[in-house]
Amino acid sequence: MKASRYREMSGEELAQSFREQRRGLVDMRTMKGSGGEAESPIKMRGRRRDIARVLTVMRERELSNVSGKQQ
Repeated sequence: MKASRYREMSGEELAQSFREQRRGLVDMRTMKGSGGEAESPIKMRGRRRDIARVLTVMRERELSNVSGKQQ
């Protein structure tokens, strides 16, 4: 998903998306490590990038709240 879609989400939706993405990545790694049918590396990369996008949007909001309070 693009970062613009994440920016449209509320804070709780972002947190929920982060938890889901993180859980999915852990599941993928577990399957790969246990010798089960592993997901493709492209899907794992996409999941990591989605997590990074969510964290970036959360950090942007955090910084905008902090800078708004200082002025």
